[in-house]
Amino acid sequence: MVWAVGGGNAFLDETNTVVFFGNPGAAIIHASILQYAPVNTDVLPTFVLPHLAFPAVLWLMTRSAAVALTASLLLYLMVQEFSWQVPAWPSGEL
Repeated sequence: MVWAVGGGNAFLDETNTVVFFGNPGAAIIHASILQYAPVNTDVLPTFVLPHLAFPAVLWLMTRSAAVALTASLLLYLMVQEFSWQVPAWPSGEL
């Protein structure tokens, strides 16, 4: 849609889609593992990861809420301590 509306290459840099149109195969793979995001889709990984984890967390909450909450707290603390992040692609910036 960006390509069609922009008349070819007019808006590729502004929308961070020049990488996608230059190498669509790699861009699709990196987008699926939440490393590549065009402009205004940066919040998508924030919604995707909890939705993917929800079935397992729900199952664990019905079995033992204390274990689920402890695991959640440990994950939170480890992310804070070790600064875990998904690196951006293609530049590798966080």
